[in-house]
Amino acid sequence: MPLVPWFFWTGTKAAVGSIALGAAAAIAVGGMLGYLGGRNVAWSATRQLLALPSRPPHLGARVGCSNVTVT
Repeated sequence: MPLVPWFFWTGTKAAVGSIALGAAAAIAVGGMLGYLGGRNVAWSATRQLLALPSRPPHLGARVGCSNVTVT
């Protein structure tokens, strides 16, 4: 889903759109997991969103995504 903006835009506009869609997807998934698990939906959605930037950079290098630049 976060790749959709790159089909329509380039550069910073696409990057911001991609980040926004990724955040929205994380919130939706976290909220759904909280709902299905019988937990606090808002907390689950927030936890999922906060987990996004904690991805270690070396994981991207394993799949060839370490040299991505936005122009």
